[in-house]
Amino acid sequence: MKNHRSTAVHRGAFSARQRWVAAGTLACAPILGLVAPTAGAIALEGFEAPALPANTHTYTPTGAAWNFSGTTGRGIQRNGSPFHAASAPEGQQTVFLKGHDAWISKSVFLPAGVYKVSFMAARRAAPSGTNPVQVWVNNRRVGAPIAPASTAFARHSSVSIPITTSGTYTIALSSTRQGDHTTFIDAVSIDSPNPFDSLYAADFQLKPLGREPAPVVAKPLTKATSLSVASYIDPVFGTRVYRATAASDYPGSAYVRHEYSRRQAFNADNSRYLAQSMDGHWLLYNADTFQVLPKSGTAGAFKGMVGDCEPIWHPTDPKKLWYTGRNGSLVWYEKNVETDTDTVLVDFTARLRAIWPATTSVWTGGEGTSSADGRYFAFMATHYNEATQTKTIDGLFTWDRVNDKIIGTYDASKFGGVYPDHISISPSGKYAVPSWAYTPKLGTRAYTLDFSSFRQLNTQSEHSDLALGPAGEDYYVVADQAAEQVRAINMANGNAFNLMPLYPRSGSAYALHISGQAFNKPGWVLVSTYGDSANYGKVFPDSTMEPMYRKLMLVELKPGGKQHAVAHTRAAERYQYLSANEGTAYFGEHQATLSRDGSRLLFATNFNDQGPPSSYMIGLPSWVYVGTTGSGGGSSTPTPTPGGGPLAIVLGQVTHSGYSATFKLSSSVAAQCRWSSQAGSSYGAMYDNLSRSADGLSHSKTTTFATTGSQTAYVRCKADASGEEKELVVRID
Repeated sequence: MKNHRSTAVHRGAFSARQRWVAAGTLACAPILGLVAPTAGAIALEGFEAPALPANTHTYTPTGAAWNFSGTTGRGIQRNGSPFHAASAPEGQQTVFLKGHDAWISKSVFLPAGVYKVSFMAARRAAPSGTNPVQVWVNNRRVGAPIAPASTAFARHSSVSIPITTSGTYTIALSSTRQGDHTTFIDAVSIDSPNPFDSLYAADFQLKPLGREPAPVVAKPLTKATSLSVASYIDPVFGTRVYRATAASDYPGSAYVRHEYSRRQAFNADNSRYLAQSMDGHWLLYNADTFQVLPKSGTAGAFKGMVGDCEPIWHPTDPKKLWYTGRNGSLVWYEKNVETDTDTVLVDFTARLRAIWPATTSVWTGGEGTSSADGRYFAFMATHYNEATQTKTIDGLFTWDRVNDKIIGTYDASKFGGVYPDHISISPSGKYAVPSWAYTPKLGTRAYTLDFSSFRQLNTQSEHSDLALGPAGEDYYVVADQAAEQVRAINMANGNAFNLMPLYPRSGSAYALHISGQAFNKPGWVLVSTYGDSANYGKVFPDSTMEPMYRKLMLVELKPGGKQHAVAHTRAAERYQYLSANEGTAYFGEHQATLSRDGSRLLFATNFNDQGPPSSYMIGLPSWVYVGTTGSGGGSSTPTPTPGGGPLAIVLGQVTHSGYSATFKLSSSVAAQCRWSSQAGSSYGAMYDNLSRSADGLSHSKTTTFATTGSQTAYVRCKADASGEEKELVVRID
């Protein structure tokens, strides 16, 4: 939910291996596509299924996410197996390929673009000798075989693979050497070529969340000029940070920064990004040199684009974006960003005036985007009364860009004429998702495209974004104040799980923004936090550094998934930007946004000086999304994480001395617990927190009563992952 400007500009696989064609390498050859069953490129799963007993292995496993085929040895081994492989870099299991004809394969959807296949690999210690691995795509070789020379796992990547047609492709890895030679493989991924891969050490990994202090870093006085020289290296997390905007980029502006967490700033190939001046002019930047690319509008800005004109990048053509008039109009345009020329994308005037005669604007309310493939949109049809300075909602509708067809309409009378905060389409294009900020009976809903049915996602319209899950699911990821959690809610079935608590301990809190814009890296969102406090808002900022404070974090969309710290935001109590012109702290919020492939992010900060913010870019190597340690996986012992399964609570030691009492309990899965003296209350109604161990399984409370007599306490625990609640009665004699 965005604030609004106070100035003139309103913000509103194959089961049995086929014989492969021994064609030439695929370094440059285009690949013919098949029909696409899902949306978004997929980060390939590891090899943890089927789960094997410790110290064992199995040949040609069933129930795996990959297909196993060929005539020589192939299968899965677990740490400690007779193969004596190094510990798996991701989870506990790896593939083994033995001999000259062992294969694994998997089908994956890829949008048009340029990719590479990457994986962790190691050779067996004995018998000695490497067994090179050949990468294949749709029966064609990709480059030369890759030979892992070490018994320690290292990351390897194929040559570039141009995909000219979006569709489903079969990715395969095969062994190539005759004899008893074995290669181990783990953490396979498909990534776009990434310039940051050569700028980081090969063993660089993101860290799990922790309570590290944020050392002072001098504020960069000028912008970066190339990727090779970062403005600074985050002293705790080692990430490369580049100052990407400056107020001087637009004459007379107090600041220039990217727009918002829910708005994609980077184009399809990450060569360009957008930023906006204080008075609403839009600038185009070279994403490798950080220089403004002058256009034909005012002072080198884009012509025709001003204020909240909702620029949406084309998903595959880096030269194109779509936009409308400020706060919406009946016409949407397609702009060639290199030539600054416009053509009409769609004119809704005749069609919508036939339905809602007063309509003057078609827009999303400043927070929507297209489906991941750029085909489907969800819009609000609105009009504005200049005399009364009021906005009126006429209705909602969905539109198919490819067929230029309005799919469904929903008259405002059917939802009481309440003006939504915003609307967007889900990444798959299956659901229209309007949000009503202050009307709980409406809240946030996922409608089918014809508006014939909906699923209630939330009773509020809180900071959130729509994102693709690891298997292409549509998720609504939200800072849910009622649940006191950042939650991910599956739009198809309503299943939900918690990602992290909003109140780390009693009386503490923080604010955040969420970006689910990495459509080509499904299963991840970016979270940026700010405004932390303690003692129920009386102490600001919180003097105790909690793991999620003042950070940029990559969060995996699965129960107990990985949570990686990317960088500190370099701002605490004076992150806010206050001026006579603005009168709001809004533009000092970090509002980090993630590129489609997850390799770049932008966030705003003023380095804690309460001055105007600038945008900073962080570049990440392609391998950080797979094979890393920390919450939910890794080669080291992982930090305990919220587990699945039913919640059970077991009472432990109870002590009572005078007015004071202490009781301890344990939960079967990671949970948060509260207590009160009243039975039957929900977790949210309980008034006092129990402390819990780092893994969320052990809980304790020491409290003081008004009398020394026997007491009864009622404890209610809420599972971190599932949200399931259970109550326990504690008798204190």
